[in-house]
Amino acid sequence: MPTTAKCPRCLTPLEFPVLIEGEHGNAWVRCHTCALHVIFDQTGTDTASALSAVLLARQATFPGYRLLGVLAIGGMGFLYSAVREKDHLLCALKAVPPEFSGYRSLLQRFRREAYAMRALRHPGFLPLLEEAQDRTPPFFTMPFVAGRTLKQVIDERDLMTLDETTAVIAQLGESLHTLHQSGFVHRDVKPSNVLLGSRGEVLLFDFGVVQESTGQSDLTDEGMALGTPTYNAPETFERCETSPLSDQYSLAVIIYQMLTTKLPMGVFPIPSSIARDLPRDSETALLRALAHDPAERHDSVKQFVRSFMRPMMYQSAINDTQREIIQRLAQPTPLMLAVEPGYEAFPENAHHDIGLNWLVKKLLGK
Repeated sequence: MPTTAKCPRCLTPLEFPVLIEGEHGNAWVRCHTCALHVIFDQTGTDTASALSAVLLARQATFPGYRLLGVLAIGGMGFLYSAVREKDHLLCALKAVPPEFSGYRSLLQRFRREAYAMRALRHPGFLPLLEEAQDRTPPFFTMPFVAGRTLKQVIDERDLMTLDETTAVIAQLGESLHTLHQSGFVHRDVKPSNVLLGSRGEVLLFDFGVVQESTGQSDLTDEGMALGTPTYNAPETFERCETSPLSDQYSLAVIIYQMLTTKLPMGVFPIPSSIARDLPRDSETALLRALAHDPAERHDSVKQFVRSFMRPMMYQSAINDTQREIIQRLAQPTPLMLAVEPGYEAFPENAHHDIGLNWLVKKLLGK
């Protein structure tokens, strides 16, 4: 199947019938309309999105902030690194692209994310620093935390040890419990939404689809339940229902993946067949959280985490040893597309970003 994209210069539809492996593992093709060489990033960020993020940074104004680079490009906005000018604080700034301003549901989710961040006061969540919802483009800021997502760690590891798994789960479980006690359901708990900080913190973020109460969830324009299919609980697809028990299921999927490198889909192997040192009672607690019927799961995330960790004689309370493990896992390797000339604080050390940086600099005359 050919890969399709649009030329970022003239918007001509392009096809990549064969992914040509270039020097940095990216596919490229020449636009037959304007002759531009277009690079397609096989990790999921296309050239047009990367260019749009950089151009927005150059053209838009964010009062009180100076942008440094692009941290991430998501389906509901761009995430930048920025300096708050009044005190030189390094921040993460999230903005909605102008081309999305006509999508009311997206703007509602953006506002909902800021609302949840304001309401949640806990070390396991990034606090909201400032927001400007009435500006174009709307944006909000939060503290910048150096580190890596749990997805990055899982992707590069064969297996994670029990020590590493419990170090992550102790903090993540506590954050989810606090979220539920505050009346929210996250609805998109997955490794890419978990940040392992270089100071040993585990942070749950991205509240764009958070729900305030249990029950019928809202739908996308296509009539599909929100979230990420591989981590969502069965009831979110079958009945479009979400509750704290749905988040519990997602947490269990993460634990299973950390211990086995696999996802518990279909008929899946018991985790102890791969993680040989997993105690039987811990495995029982994990499989209960993965039950298809929400009524068969643990009463709460807190009960699940305690039941999972108790047989290994781990304390669910966060301790210094667990923080040291997180620090080792979180060796900071930020990825950036430079938008400020000469800014070198975050090296371009990921091979799949180099091709995009090259193209962006070419188009911007750098």
